[in-house]
Amino acid sequence: MTVALGGQRGRDNGYFEQFEQGTAQWYHLPQSTFLQKFKQHIAEEIRYLALASTSDTQSSTKQIDKLWPVKRVTVLPRYAITEDQAGKKSGSADLYYLFELGKPLSLQTPVTNVPHRPIKNSMKLTTLTRLESVTKFTEVEKVYEAAMV
Repeated sequence: MTVALGGQRGRDNGYFEQFEQGTAQWYHLPQSTFLQKFKQHIAEEIRYLALASTSDTQSSTKQIDKLWPVKRVTVLPRYAITEDQAGKKSGSADLYYLFELGKPLSLQTPVTNVPHRPIKNSMKLTTLTRLESVTKFTEVEKVYEAAMV
């Protein structure tokens, strides 16, 4: 699944550096955002996250240059997700998916022009082959249309 990293406001810079350096271990996403696009059972089926971070060349868009294996996904209230896992603490009881990430693979050619607001616009179910064959996000082919809401 492709999806953008959250905004930097109020988040520790070290959080974003971990994604740049390929050392991040966690990604969190509001369950409500996910369910606007996909049926709930899909969360457990996701094997890789193609996380879009702020583009080096265009700060108004994001780009995907790494694919992160998903080791495990859990549903937790936001307050149970630590500052280390999310870049900031929150007292919210809203439910979130917390993805545990493995060591990322690098794409040879980044996928550019990934929208980041609202975050659901950056979310697509696709395959590695489809990601490797494009350079712009609009060209990324979706798969598994039956899983869409």
